[in-house]
Amino acid sequence: MPDWTQLEEQIEAGMKAGHVPGFALATVQDREVIYAEGFGFTAIDGSEIGLPVTPQTLFRIGSITKPLTGTAVMRLVKAGRLDLDQPVRTYVP
Repeated sequence: MPDWTQLEEQIEAGMKAGHVPGFALATVQDREVIYAEGFGFTAIDGSEIGLPVTPQTLFRIGSITKPLTGTAVMRLVKAGRLDLDQPVRTYVP
């Protein structure tokens, strides 16, 4: 099992630098979660502090799906499995 200490220190430093109140991370290897940890709190609003973040904390996904979808589409294009010049109905009836 890897020593996650350095990664955890980098996460905490990055959170502080970016004013990120909370963060959850899971690492998967061969379809098995080998590391899962929560950092910080669900919110920090003035004097109010939310709940501690755990690996089970649910976050609102917001607009993160747009870049994820774009990345997935372009990977399919690069692999030759999708043609951007074809109508969407070619792939999704």
